[in-house]
Amino acid sequence: EMAATRAWHGKLASVQRSGADKAAEAGIYTGTSKDDKQPLAEGAEIKAGMKDWTDGKTRARFWLDDKTAIVLDRATSVTMGSEPRHLTLNDGAILADVAHIDNAPPAKIDTPSGQVRVIGTKLTVPALAERTNVEVLRGEVEIGTGSETHKVAAGQEGVVTKDGKVDVAP
Repeated sequence: EMAATRAWHGKLASVQRSGADKAAEAGIYTGTSKDDKQPLAEGAEIKAGMKDWTDGKTRARFWLDDKTAIVLDRATSVTMGSEPRHLTLNDGAILADVAHIDNAPPAKIDTPSGQVRVIGTKLTVPALAERTNVEVLRGEVEIGTGSETHKVAAGQEGVVTKDGKVDVAP
C-alpha cells in the first residue's frame, strides 16, 4: 500500500531481443534524447523522471514495487511520472498488468492523444501522435481527453483521437 502512494519505482526485469545480433547492443536505453542515451541492463533501477525506450528489435519488462508489470514493445518510449502510479507513453505500445490495491490512487497512463485511468487490470496501449487504442484484457479502465471520459471493460477496445473523439466498441 505504501508503494502505491508514491511514484512508480522498480527494476528492469528482463530484456528480449529478436534477430541474429542479440548480444550486439543493449536494446533498451535511458536518457534525455536518443543522442544522449545510456544502455540499461537487466536489474537496472527504474524510477520517477526516467525516459526509457526500446529499439526496433527489443522488448523489455519492468517490475514495479507495487506489483505492477509493464512490458515495452519494440520501438516504444515511456517516461516514468513523478506522481503516484503514473507514466507517459510517448510512442509505441505497452502491455500493463496493473496491481489492484484498495484505497490506492488509480494508475494513469498519459499518451499524446489522451489519458487512461486504471484501477487494477491488464491492458494493452498502443499510442501514436494522432490516436490511442486501449484494449482491456481484464478489468475496466476509463479513457478520455480531460472533460470527457468513457469506461472500457474487458473484451472492449477504446479509441481516443487527437481531436478529442472517444469511441468504445467490442
